[in-house]
Amino acid sequence: MGRLGRILVAPKVKRQIERGSNLYNDGDVDGALECFITAVELDEEHEEAHYYLALALMDKKRQQEAETHFRRSIDLKDNVSRTHADFAELLHHMGRKEEAEAEYRQAMELDPSNAIAIMNLATLLRDSGRFSEATDLYNMARELPDLDEASRKQLEEMLI
Repeated sequence: MGRLGRILVAPKVKRQIERGSNLYNDGDVDGALECFITAVELDEEHEEAHYYLALALMDKKRQQEAETHFRRSIDLKDNVSRTHADFAELLHHMGRKEEAEAEYRQAMELDPSNAIAIMNLATLLRDSGRFSEATDLYNMARELPDLDEASRKQLEEMLI
């Protein structure tokens, strides 16, 4: 699809992503999945469409397909911290800890205040027996100004 075609189809893709996000937030993962599939079909070069499709596939435990769409999203736009953090989470659940660690670190490099990436990397390191590094990261996350209160309280209890 050429540049003009992408411009013309962009509002349709955006509507599918918005509709899918609303369905997802309402608990209709299957409906959301269909919207995100449609968004990707409308524009194979749309980074966000691949990202949201990957998230829905991850929820449906379709890990290989989710990995494909995370990788495609990153290929299209590699400077989005949340994509690297969520891809790392998928890799972590798949037992691919070294790859997950690299993705978490990439997410943190892109956004040093990405609390999810910091806390998930700390958990991965803790579960790998790297307690000192994990504690340092948990402390780093605890100091983030935008950290929600529930997460801050959980971290406080863990670090006592």
